[in-house]
Amino acid sequence: PLDDYVSAHFPNGLVKVVRQEERQGLMRSRMAGIRASQANILVFLDSHIEAGIGWLEPMLQGIHDNPRLITSPVIDAINDTTFFYRFIEKDIFGLMNWRMEFEWHELDLKDRSDKPNIWAPHENPIMAGGLFAIRKDYFEELGFYDEGMEIWGGENYELSFKAWMCGGRIEIAPCSRVGHVFRTWSPYKIGDAEINHNLVRVAEVWMDDFKYLFYSRLGRFDEPLAQRLGDFDNNLSERKSIRSRLKCKSFAWFLDNIVAG
Repeated sequence: PLDDYVSAHFPNGLVKVVRQEERQGLMRSRMAGIRASQANILVFLDSHIEAGIGWLEPMLQGIHDNPRLITSPVIDAINDTTFFYRFIEKDIFGLMNWRMEFEWHELDLKDRSDKPNIWAPHENPIMAGGLFAIRKDYFEELGFYDEGMEIWGGENYELSFKAWMCGGRIEIAPCSRVGHVFRTWSPYKIGDAEINHNLVRVAEVWMDDFKYLFYSRLGRFDEPLAQRLGDFDNNLSERKSIRSRLKCKSFAWFLDNIVAG
């Protein structure tokens, strides 16, 4: 049992187990962990991972050099049936399509040649979201997670957009390697309604008029827009106030300078 293991191996209270009385979803559960934490740097990892040797130092070094940096490891692939570990040998970065589906892309030859060495970090326009490090005070400045989101999904877009658009930076550190079990099936049910609920909240706050490119891909075109969007909760004033307070750039700037740049 986890509580017994922690008590036996960490009697000084360094490790805390935080339990929720009922299911809260990823965002609110991570917020419970953030509130219980005391260190000045937060590191998030999925449970189904295997961290490589020396995985943490490259991420912490980047944050030491730039307190407004969010940094991620290279996420190697672990097979969900054989647990075979596959080392990702390419420099990859995250993007999304206009259905707001996450995609990995490979760094082109010019961007690779611009790096001072092959192991140097490189920009990541959109983070995967499951594994990263960030200063706690910087995460707080960015408004932490949107606790109006449900289950999981979309939180990586919100954090990516507001980091880049509000003066921060996101990188992948190739010297940091963490293997991730990519499941071919889900142990619980989550439908489009829950995921779209989160994505629409992101689009309404951060994507300006580009949100309609996403909305046009939801549901049937003969359905009214409100019916296609569903109930995403109109109470977004707190999230919009973050963008106003930080005087963030436009989504067009993000596309022109971070995605295309």
